[in-house]
Amino acid sequence: MSADETRRPSLAPDGLSRRAVLLAGGMATAAALAPSMGSGSAVASARAVGVPGATCLTLTPEQIEGPYYLDAGLLRTDITGGKAGVPLDLRLRVVDVQSCAPVRGAAVDIWHCDALGVYSGYIRDGNGVGDRPQSTDVAPVSGPVDPAAEIPHEQPTDHETFLRGTQLTDRDGFVRFRTIIPGWYDGRAVHIHTKVRIGEIADRKRSVARGGHCCHTGQLYIADDVVRALAKIAPYNTDRAEPTLLAQDSYFPHGGSAGLLRLGFVPKHTRSVVESSMTMGIDPSRKR
Repeated sequence: MSADETRRPSLAPDGLSRRAVLLAGGMATAAALAPSMGSGSAVASARAVGVPGATCLTLTPEQIEGPYYLDAGLLRTDITGGKAGVPLDLRLRVVDVQSCAPVRGAAVDIWHCDALGVYSGYIRDGNGVGDRPQSTDVAPVSGPVDPAAEIPHEQPTDHETFLRGTQLTDRDGFVRFRTIIPGWYDGRAVHIHTKVRIGEIADRKRSVARGGHCCHTGQLYIADDVVRALAKIAPYNTDRAEPTLLAQDSYFPHGGSAGLLRLGFVPKHTRSVVESSMTMGIDPSRKR
């Protein structure tokens, strides 16, 4: 997956809009820059991208947007916002499944919770433990994910924006984010939300991107062996929520394996930057 509308609304809790999502079945080419714990290594690439007659990617499966999306369009590479956790260098690439060519100038959003399972903009919601409300994206589902059944969007409780950001893809379809490996909250496997939009215009002076249309909404997932290791180290080990494994997750069984990140994470080196990469196949003409 790679990086780089009408005016976007502000982050005010009572004035946020959501973009629609699209359902597109199929498979994605997912890979990594380093092997995950206990699994074989893989290299992220769009096979034969831009080569006439070559087999191209199929559409990356859609996943729900979830209740915690903020239409912020904050152009930035480093989205950590001072949050503690294992550093993650995430490289994403966007490829057009029709032409097999990288998509230049696509806006890639990512957002995820912090090491304790809390999203910016929703700090009061916590992580679903104790007297905190459980997230509305944990209900069991069956069959393919239906965008028409998208769960309700939660109203924000604050103006924080940590662990959220947007980048525009370069000429080779790449974007790169500096973040942390997310933690977990009650009922969901560890994941990173993604969204790809076409036709965005970057306002570099204000560090925001505006306009365009959404053509893909998805999620990236962290392998169970990495999650088990994280649960033993700070700050992840202070989370009172029990990790939800991939097989127990409501959405991972419905195309989530295409977004499984491979992480070269070594528990003894928690300050070392972990690198991972993913290629997403999209149809830029889709509008949802």
